[in-house]
Amino acid sequence: MVNVLIITPVFYPQISGITTRLKKLITLLEPHGYNFTIMTPLTTAQYKQIEYLSSFKYPSWFTGIENNEIMISKFYRYNQIYQEISSTVIKYQIDMIHVISPLLCGYIVNRVAQRHQIKCVHSYHTDVIQYLETNGANWAFKYFSRIMLYYLTGINSADQVAAPSINTLVAIYEQGISKNLHSLVIPEFLPLEPRPEFFHRQPDKNLVYVGRVAPEKSLERIITAMNQLPDYTLHIVGYGSSFSAMQLLAANQPNIIFYGAIAHSDISNYYLKGSIFIQTSETETRGLTTIEAMICGLVPIVYPAGGSLEIVSDRINGLYFKTKEELTAAIRSVPESWNTLRNGCRNYLNTKFSEHENLRFWTDFYRI
Repeated sequence: MVNVLIITPVFYPQISGITTRLKKLITLLEPHGYNFTIMTPLTTAQYKQIEYLSSFKYPSWFTGIENNEIMISKFYRYNQIYQEISSTVIKYQIDMIHVISPLLCGYIVNRVAQRHQIKCVHSYHTDVIQYLETNGANWAFKYFSRIMLYYLTGINSADQVAAPSINTLVAIYEQGISKNLHSLVIPEFLPLEPRPEFFHRQPDKNLVYVGRVAPEKSLERIITAMNQLPDYTLHIVGYGSSFSAMQLLAANQPNIIFYGAIAHSDISNYYLKGSIFIQTSETETRGLTTIEAMICGLVPIVYPAGGSLEIVSDRINGLYFKTKEELTAAIRSVPESWNTLRNGCRNYLNTKFSEHENLRFWTDFYRI
């Protein structure tokens, strides 16, 4: 049995690519001799909503602390963080630590691993510089963030680093991370199990967005475009720091529906509310919700940047847009190209995913 401690800025009941990937990873590896402990910033209310999976354990670390404080932690808490992680390693007889980067406590986690002589690996899921830019950080903070990324995340002193796309690895290198670091691209996996009702969808006038409602997702692009699409309905599924702002922006648009946070076990039912999936973000490191949407029978329309470029090929299994005009034109063009695009989605899903490859990758990544 290999005991793995995962330290992550997000986990259930939050919906994000990270949480979906972690759930798939853990359910894949548990039958093969891996036992998982999770450390994550959850409030007391969130603890009551967690979807438990067999051997999960949830230390109380960061309970009640807002998520951004794990990513941009107050320096005076570092000694406390160090002690609590170290105690968890001892309590659960941890053999290795997996840090979901970029956490500024990553450097501390590496120190804990070194103290206990165990392996420490990082997987990197957010382009920090783009994230800060879309969240309105000033130039001084963005400049300092490069220093923080380089030193405090501890990526350069990790045993291995993995990222969900080539674009994300390139971003890491551009931000000063050593190219000598043993880095890998995480293989793709099916985040949802296909169901019969997914396979015979037809185009309609319902659009779906699933994911965090946050500044870096640029949802104002589709919300403002809905003024030109009065005969369409937009379903926004998810919650985040921009939720109230986006509701206010859409206040006079009755064709936009907000659902807030939902349980991931119900996510397929929300994808089925539409036939077109909208991804407006420029900062997707992978774009897991885009893959989920294709599994559920939707055609994706994406902003051509980041991980989206590695999933969607324009006019083959989806459509690209950059301006509001291109977005509305793409939406209205879907019915005429529906069969071509859906066949492209099916071809992509049939050729890109292998559970055997995922098992091989993660057992190698977690090898001690």
